[in-house]
Amino acid sequence: ITTIKYDVPIECQLEIIIFNLKGQLVDRSEFIAQPGYYSYIWNGNKEPSGIYFYHFKINSQLKSKGKMLLVK
Repeated sequence: ITTIKYDVPIECQLEIIIFNLKGQLVDRSEFIAQPGYYSYIWNGNKEPSGIYFYHFKINSQLKSKGKMLLVK
């Protein structure tokens, strides 16, 4: 389990997308977010160890991205 912290500047349609190193979709969460600071908890229990990438989309526009290392 890992926690991705982020902030939302305005009320928006927010989407958090997680991909593996091959570019395959691993997880997606979409919701309406109010302004504020949040944490997204990702459980990589079913995924193998490796590098994963996450993207934030606000109102259908890519706003932020990062990477994480899952070690089991």
